[in-house]
Amino acid sequence: MMKKSLVPILVLAILGIGACAASPPATSSADGSDEGDRELKRGIYWYQKGCNRKAMEHFLAAHEHYSLTDQQAGVARSLNSIANSYRHAGKAEDARLFYDAAIAAARRCDDQRVMAQALCNKVAILIEADDLAGAEVLLDEAQLLTRETGQVYAMVLNHRAVLLMMANRTDEAVHPFGSG
Repeated sequence: MMKKSLVPILVLAILGIGACAASPPATSSADGSDEGDRELKRGIYWYQKGCNRKAMEHFLAAHEHYSLTDQQAGVARSLNSIANSYRHAGKAEDARLFYDAAIAAARRCDDQRVMAQALCNKVAILIEADDLAGAEVLLDEAQLLTRETGQVYAMVLNHRAVLLMMANRTDEAVHPFGSG
């Protein structure tokens, strides 16, 4: 009986190792992407596969390329991705620093989408640290940015609901934008 239950676990473990060893899908230079974009895509691929180490290698390579070519929007995106990797690795303080850097870079180039994304990601860390007041300030800014660009991120709504529930404001959590 014990051997039967170990077989699925071993199969999943082997498949998990294979997932990290597999190559990311090839990207063509014919699609107009530059090297920073390709590295960022590769990093996202590995991040989604759960291979944080490989993801971080590509995020850092993307950041280096964007920095050297002075592409502030790319710098902001790569910093946000690096912060996500640190957060995934349980390094909240490192993640917080990189989210701050991503927000600053996004402000410099007025990339409201990346700015809202990085703000929301930082909100998650602040909620986990029980800094509800700080999280609410950043969430208000992210929500304002999403309105200005015409996009309302599901992340903003989810974080708002979590924040309100943690603050025992459950009536507001059910209807975060009012009752009507």
